[in-house]
Amino acid sequence: MNSRCIEDFAVRLRRLEHYSEMVETFLASEAAALEARVVAGMNEHPPSDRQDYFEAFLDDILEVSEDLPSLLRFSLVTALDSAVEQLLVCSCQSYAKLMGLTLAQGDIRGSTLERTRRYLKEIVRVPFPDHTQDWVHILRFRDLRNAIVHRDGTVDAAGQPLRQWLLTQPGITLKGGHTIALAASFIGHAIAVCNSFSHDLDAAFGVRPLMAFETGFEVEEATPPQASTDLTGQ
Repeated sequence: MNSRCIEDFAVRLRRLEHYSEMVETFLASEAAALEARVVAGMNEHPPSDRQDYFEAFLDDILEVSEDLPSLLRFSLVTALDSAVEQLLVCSCQSYAKLMGLTLAQGDIRGSTLERTRRYLKEIVRVPFPDHTQDWVHILRFRDLRNAIVHRDGTVDAAGQPLRQWLLTQPGITLKGGHTIALAASFIGHAIAVCNSFSHDLDAAFGVRPLMAFETGFEVEEATPPQASTDLTGQ
């Protein structure tokens, strides 16, 4: 790998994947055990009482089979989004330090994803992979994270681009046309996208490998941006 930021990101992805699989397995086991207990209990009651018996456990069944898995998957989406952002910020900070750049990514206007993209592409001059479908997904993951955090996992009338993207993704349904529901398979898909993006980014960093700076290998210095390039908006 051409960057320790990439290495740290890979470790973080593996941990999130392991956590997802471990908790999903646990919740599935709990749901199956609860269902078996409820069915056994129903069989001990006369047919006329079985519906009432089942409904007494309905909240518990929904909690372990739907609510808790949903919370897990929402939390993993936010964790993945945070991991990608940290990867890009770490990369910008590393290049700024090792190349002696005075302009920081925080000095550029825009969202964090946009600032870091422009910094790496226009200041550091690496071929940032913003032309790929993975990058499009990364941007939509941010929109999905915002819907989870700010709108309780719903898509409002202003979220048509997000809605259109959601309807094309594996493991996503919109309940009632606006409430986001994620299957476990979507998390695996999202992790695979982030992993693929990091490989493309690592290949881009091969032009100016951070490891080369750290080992003293001679690397061409960055070319300052043209005076007409307005990045800060000042």
